[in-house]
Amino acid sequence: MARGLYEILGVPENADEKAIKSAYKKLAKKYHPDLNKEPDAGEKMKEINKAYEVLKDPKKRALYDEYGEEAIKADFNEDVLNSYKYSWSNQGSNGPFGPGADWPFGFDDDFLGSMFGGGFGRSNGSSFHQNYQPRPTKGEDLNADISIDFMKAVKGGQETVSFMVSDGMGQAHPVTYDIQIPQGIKDGQKIRLAGKGAPGVNGGPDGDLLLKVNVRPDSTFTREGDDIQVTIPVDFTDALLGAEVDVPTLDGVVSMKIPAGTQPDQRFKLRGKGVKSSRGTGDEYAKIKVTLPKELSDEQKELIQKFKDSKNAAE
Repeated sequence: MARGLYEILGVPENADEKAIKSAYKKLAKKYHPDLNKEPDAGEKMKEINKAYEVLKDPKKRALYDEYGEEAIKADFNEDVLNSYKYSWSNQGSNGPFGPGADWPFGFDDDFLGSMFGGGFGRSNGSSFHQNYQPRPTKGEDLNADISIDFMKAVKGGQETVSFMVSDGMGQAHPVTYDIQIPQGIKDGQKIRLAGKGAPGVNGGPDGDLLLKVNVRPDSTFTREGDDIQVTIPVDFTDALLGAEVDVPTLDGVVSMKIPAGTQPDQRFKLRGKGVKSSRGTGDEYAKIKVTLPKELSDEQKELIQKFKDSKNAAE
């Protein structure tokens, strides 16, 4: 990094954890690419993330304070840094341990090469730390909630959604995306937007944004897995005598025949009329709700009484 990590965050070297965190939050809010449309905002955000990634970690910060940029090059490997420190504390004018000197502890060039990468030997041992590069790290995944209509979840399709995204530090900001809703997605499932999370560290890929889907209830349909439930009001005379009734489905209204003597809460299956998804296609179940008149004429009462008398006589 061209600038020191403390300088990047704008804090003194003796800054405590709270001050470092506060500085990061302010800078993240200022330079996050979703909020700052300047051409270099993304690069600045990556630099800020790199600095915070080190300074928020007490162990990494201690190594950085002691070794500076060499700690970053060695990916905070204490064994490598200690070996580097030891070699330089004992080197002569021609390199560690003097020209032609043996490496300590019986290490040979092949062993050191396998540990620290190719091109490692007595002739260039004093600069072996230069082989180390910071390890690319994927940015943090972020989470947010979205709400969609019942039919959008069933059918899928394009949807413009707006929501608040947390930066992982307790701060949130609004974003808007056009996203593809998968057909048949369930309430509580998540949609992954690759690369829309926190910026990567040391050249690593950006994190992802995970959207938890909340499906709004529908006034007609309820869902159980990939099956659909619907309640159909039926006049008691139609339930007694049988009839053709209209049933709403996800694809429109269909006609269904119910037999004479249909009972309240009896269910009828409409095969293949449920939710279509990658798992297959569900069914629809129509539950009969028998409705009774609130008022009867004298003639109707008389007819019902005759029906009752004949029924009792038959029994």
